[in-house]
Amino acid sequence: MGRSIDGGAHEVAPPAVLIGQTQPDVDRLRVLVAEDDASNRSLFQSMLEILEVDVTIVGNGRQAVETYKSADFDLILMDCRMPEMDGLQATKLIRNLEHRLGRWDSPIPIMALTGNATESEREVCLAVGMTDVLAKPIQLSQLQEAIGRLR
Repeated sequence: MGRSIDGGAHEVAPPAVLIGQTQPDVDRLRVLVAEDDASNRSLFQSMLEILEVDVTIVGNGRQAVETYKSADFDLILMDCRMPEMDGLQATKLIRNLEHRLGRWDSPIPIMALTGNATESEREVCLAVGMTDVLAKPIQLSQLQEAIGRLR
C-alpha cells in the first residue's frame, strides 16, 4: 500500500496468483519520494507501485527529513528544487542525522531527481551526499535500473 502527501492510503491490487500457488514472501523495498510537483508525484507513485515497491511521497525537503526520522526506508528519491527546503539541504540534514545516530557506515541511498542534469549539477548533488543523479523526466526503465542497483 502506498501513501501520498495528503496521508491518504492507496490500495494496490496484488499481482495475479495462479490457483494453488502462493505468492513468495518478498521483503519489499521502502522508498521515500520528495517531489513538489503534483503530476510528478502521481507518476512516481504509479511507477513505484508497478515495480512493487512500498512508497511514501512528500512534497518538500522539510517533510522528507521529518518522514525519514519517523520511518525506515531503503531509498530516498529527492527532487533537487523544492519550496520550503530543497533536496540539497534536506540531504545535508539527513546525512548529519545519520552521523549523529552512528549510521555513517551504512548511509541510506539518496538519488537526486533533477531536470537540470548537467555535470556541474551532478557534482553539487554528490558533494552534499547524494548517491546518484537521475534526470527528469524519468522513464520506468531508468527507475527500475536504479532500484535494481540496490538489490
